[in-house]
Amino acid sequence: MVADDKMCLFNIVASRTPVTSRTLVSAVLIAAVLSGLATRTCRAAKIPLPIMMINPGGSWIGIDRAMELARDDVNRQDGILDDYELQLVANYSNPMKPQLPNTGNAEYVLYSHIYDGPGKPMPFLLGSFYSEECEVLCQTTGQFDIIQIGNGAVSPSLSDRTQCKTYYRTVQSASQQNVPRLRLIQMYGWDKVAILRYSNVLFSSVMDSLRSMLNENNITIVANEMFEDSPASYVGYLKEKDARIIIGLFWDTEGRKVFCEAYKQGLYGPRYVWILRGVGYFSPGWVTLEDPLVSCTAEEMIKATEGVIITNWQFIPAAQEVSITGRTPSDFVEAYNAFAGSVSFGGAGSLFYDSVLTAALAMNNSIAPLRLVNKTLEDYTYNDHEMRDIFMNVLDNIYFVGVSGPLSFLEDGDRVGQFQIEQIKDGKAKVVGRFLSREDKFEWDDGGVYFLNGEPPHDEIRIEERLITLSSTGFATVCTLSALGIVLAFALLNFNVVMRKQKIIKLSSPTINNLIILGSIMTYISVVLNGVDEEMVGFENMDHLCRARLWMLSLGFTLGFGSMFSKTWRVHKIFMNKKLERRSVKDYQLVTMVGIFLLLESVYLGVWEVRPLQAVWESYPSQGKSEGDLLLIPVVQRCTRIGVSDLTWLAGIYIFNGIQLVFGLFLAYETRNVKIEALNDSKNIGMSVYNVFILSCMGAVFSLLMDPLRNETVFIVTSVCITVSTTTTLLIIFTPKIRDVIRNPGGTKITTMASASVAPERSCHGPPVATVMTVSGPASGPQQHPSTSGGQMLVAHR
Repeated sequence: MVADDKMCLFNIVASRTPVTSRTLVSAVLIAAVLSGLATRTCRAAKIPLPIMMINPGGSWIGIDRAMELARDDVNRQDGILDDYELQLVANYSNPMKPQLPNTGNAEYVLYSHIYDGPGKPMPFLLGSFYSEECEVLCQTTGQFDIIQIGNGAVSPSLSDRTQCKTYYRTVQSASQQNVPRLRLIQMYGWDKVAILRYSNVLFSSVMDSLRSMLNENNITIVANEMFEDSPASYVGYLKEKDARIIIGLFWDTEGRKVFCEAYKQGLYGPRYVWILRGVGYFSPGWVTLEDPLVSCTAEEMIKATEGVIITNWQFIPAAQEVSITGRTPSDFVEAYNAFAGSVSFGGAGSLFYDSVLTAALAMNNSIAPLRLVNKTLEDYTYNDHEMRDIFMNVLDNIYFVGVSGPLSFLEDGDRVGQFQIEQIKDGKAKVVGRFLSREDKFEWDDGGVYFLNGEPPHDEIRIEERLITLSSTGFATVCTLSALGIVLAFALLNFNVVMRKQKIIKLSSPTINNLIILGSIMTYISVVLNGVDEEMVGFENMDHLCRARLWMLSLGFTLGFGSMFSKTWRVHKIFMNKKLERRSVKDYQLVTMVGIFLLLESVYLGVWEVRPLQAVWESYPSQGKSEGDLLLIPVVQRCTRIGVSDLTWLAGIYIFNGIQLVFGLFLAYETRNVKIEALNDSKNIGMSVYNVFILSCMGAVFSLLMDPLRNETVFIVTSVCITVSTTTTLLIIFTPKIRDVIRNPGGTKITTMASASVAPERSCHGPPVATVMTVSGPASGPQQHPSTSGGQMLVAHR
């Protein structure tokens, strides 16, 4: 009742009643009562506050029911728009086919709202559900300074403030799902992923955002494929690229095609992880849904999708927080299902409900700022930049609890919310956790994500270089043989030293024999060193070991074989005397010869130390073997000189030792028929030269031609060649001496042997003949032959 009405009522009462003091008082009292009733009536009447909404309509009218439920709750709630009555002005973009967007009709409906609305401008637009429609509508609402609040559109392009200046949404952008995807990838240590997407602008936008995010975090995209009809060839390409962690961007229908192909091509199981965008929120049984376009059985689809991870939108939070309208999430679902009936969208209705709450709170919280500029909500007009800025400032800073959970917005209008992490088991998705966007962390239920083999798979075949080492049995066997050879050598050395005064030992030059034994010991030690690897001594010591191997074997061979060579050379020099001259070769001359050999070898090796031997790993990728997700690349450790081919520096050693072998072989052959008691081991020395030559050549050729990956075979064969040739040499040289000492334990001791001289004789019909005159006992002046100086004299005769 307005003031004029009250005055009229007062006048009527006054005109029909005589004016007395009593009647006057009564009239005043009646007027006062009526005035109080009128005041309460005026306070109860609220100002209509319409806002527009555009929904698909038709069979999807359940969206409207959720928003209507929110409208009623707001109008009943104290503290929210107390002086206003929130009204929803609905219109529909495609009521005949609500499952499809209709951008043209949606834009037409918006202009109808603007120009043919309820008679007053409406500051907010709720909707539309589809991204395609919102991408058109947001540009128009921006031009008219209308605040648009989406509730189903998830396209990342709607976050572009240059295109959608006034757009907000209660559902998270599809690109925001990239954050929990990235966190999952990082959590499990994957750094190689593949992307398979359906040909749609929404998925392309999500992919662009995802690609940038992955690149920023140094995660390699091994394949990025888009399909439109059949995904068969693209799934095959992922398998060809050995993709293990695959991000899928497609809807339910395309998902069935993809996983049927994944089953056919074996792109499933414990070695693979599929991470999908939110699918199945409107059809939870999408995996086994009958589909004429899919040839796989339900059992095959269940098998192919087992363990698939889904980063999905969370419609109903696990925490039952009370919203600003007094409803908990579970209360809302119950009330909404009862209110909407068969057209209910279930938990997804929370997004539509909260879009109404967002608009209501934005207007409610703008009342005070508007009062500062002398405006009210009723003063809104299209193209009012000032009121638009106030509304947007409020939305940028708003935070409240809705039935879909805590709700606030980023600068681009995207909602800061939660995602739920689902995993498919037996064909059905089960919530295993949540990702809290505001806190940037996961909350897991019942252990969180599980993997088919109990642990996260690798994102690629891991390549591991594995050093090929000797078996403990092979190394121990060779070491045992070498140790026995060293024991034998020391025993013979002891024998040679102890028996050096005996005739049979003295005549064979014990000093040279000692050098042969020392050379043999060095070669035995080199065999052991060849079998030592970095697992025994550490990689830091391998360079020193390389040099020790080379020097030990080279000098040992030169010392041993050079000594035998010198003895053969002495026989050859004395015997192959065509002029029948008496010749004398003393032991120090032989030692000098051996010393020259050692010096030449040492100088050569020393010169090469400017580029010392280093231990390097040589890998053979072509010989790799797979063990599950592990590709083992065999690696052989060898010694080399950096920057110099092995053949370059080995050539000098082979040539030098080869000359010794060949020349020694020649001398042995030349003296094969010599039978001189004074030089009693010349025949044995010749046999030793043959032995060393043959086995050395065998070992060298085998080590050069043999596959280096069969290093144990190479090691055993070369070790056997060295050990056998060395041991055989020792036995050939010393066995006759030991036998003679055993037969004649007393032996004739010789105190001196300064030289040996021979005057060879060549017969007419046979080999040369030499007779030996031996002078034993202490040298005495009158009895000493002038040419012997107390020792032996070889006299040639015819």
